[in-house]
Amino acid sequence: MNNRKIEVKKRQIRNLIRPSNRKRNCFCIYSGETKKHMDLKYEMWFRLLKAGFEVYTEAIFIDGKRADITAISPHGNGFGIECLSSETIKECEFKLKSYPNTIQWFIAKDFNDIERIYEEIKND
Repeated sequence: MNNRKIEVKKRQIRNLIRPSNRKRNCFCIYSGETKKHMDLKYEMWFRLLKAGFEVYTEAIFIDGKRADITAISPHGNGFGIECLSSETIKECEFKLKSYPNTIQWFIAKDFNDIERIYEEIKND
């Protein structure tokens, strides 16, 4: 795929995020998050950043939904990761149904999940 098509794909993913909330490659946390939640989110953020992804933490989409991690690969594909600490997998799966479907979504409940997800998407 040529660079122009890749940039168009990246822009389409970026445009899902509110312009005021597009803090590219910044690590954002909130005071209500548990340490486990922050640690999982940080580990995935750091790995994706090192792999050349464009990473947004706590990205708020145009419809008001918020994702823990939204990442855009160097090839323009979108990935999202929800890190679980207090909600159940079933609750998270229900929530993900309302998130943008142009992004491939993953759920991470521990560091093994982070490793598995990273291995799956790192070479995208």
